[in-house]
Order: sequence, then structure tokens, then C-alpha cells
Amino acid sequence: IALACSWLRLTLVEVRARKAAFLREAVRTLALTGTRVEAVAVDALAEDTPLVKQVDVVTVRAVRADRQIWMTVDALLAPAGHVLWFGGTAEAIDGSMFVPVAHPDVALALVLARR
Repeated sequence: IALACSWLRLTLVEVRARKAAFLREAVRTLALTGTRVEAVAVDALAEDTPLVKQVDVVTVRAVRADRQIWMTVDALLAPAGHVLWFGGTAEAIDGSMFVPVAHPDVALALVLARR
């Protein structure tokens, strides 16, 4: 995303320190000036950070789509925000895992359009 749309501000979220270090090195090597890496659990970003209700697009990949993820996504998304979820339909349909929120459908990339 950052290579194709260098004008975006992009936050990559990875809780594992080694993977976050790899992402930071990739960002540095590719000189992605509008991209940063957060080595935290994504739900921590929804707790009193400048990202709350400011994220235009959330992409979700390789994350178990449980109730907490949907609540976190809802907390981060701007009112007109969108979600790109790379997951199976069984997860979305399973009532025990799905919570209807204002913006149904995180954990790899949070995109904020420059305003």
C-alpha cells in the first residue's frame, strides 16, 4: 500500500517484536516516510491514542476475528472509514465471533489519508 500510494500515512501494527523489527527495517530500506510501525497489540491503539476515530481504512489479515477485534476496529475507524478483511466467510457468519458494529470488518495496517 505504501509503495503504491506514497501520499498516505500508514501505521503497521505487529505485536511480535521480531516481526515489528523486520517491518521497521523494510520501512527504512524502502524510505517509506509516511509509514510507521507500532509494536503493540492493536487493541492498545484504541485506548486513548490519537488514532481513535481517525483511521480511514483498516486492513485485517492473519488475525482471529473475535469480538475484541471488531470492537477495536470500531473504536479506531473514522465515521466514514472502511475495512478490508482478508478472512474466510465462516468467520464472518459465525454468530459467536461476529459483533455488529458501525463499521464491520485489523491488525496489519491502519491508513490515514492526508487531509
